[in-house]
Amino acid sequence: MFLLVPAHPGCPGQNPKSHKTVVCVCVCMHVGPRYLARCVNIKTINGNVLDWVKKLRYFGVYLVSSSKFKCNYAYAKKAFYHLFNAIFGRVGRQANEEVVLNLIKVKCLPVLLYGVDVCPVNV
Repeated sequence: MFLLVPAHPGCPGQNPKSHKTVVCVCVCMHVGPRYLARCVNIKTINGNVLDWVKKLRYFGVYLVSSSKFKCNYAYAKKAFYHLFNAIFGRVGRQANEEVVLNLIKVKCLPVLLYGVDVCPVNV
């Protein structure tokens, strides 16, 4: 099984000197028992080659090539800690605990929990 999604802005074939947004090539990713099998590249009607990747970002959720559908939460955890440190570094011990916890609940938790409902979480 494979998944076709829009590639990230820095994908091959995009002119880095151009300030225009260029529609980039899609990529393919294996999910299933044969995810390690090598496949030939797929060519589009325009002659572009679709690359096979091990991980990709789709609507902010990082998917990983695996034997089953799997997501990578490392980026979400990194963003959560970044926001938490920014909030705590700014208000620190000056604000009430309830205010700090409310800020974390409103600003940090949505970043951490985005996409959890569609991706299984391994405990």
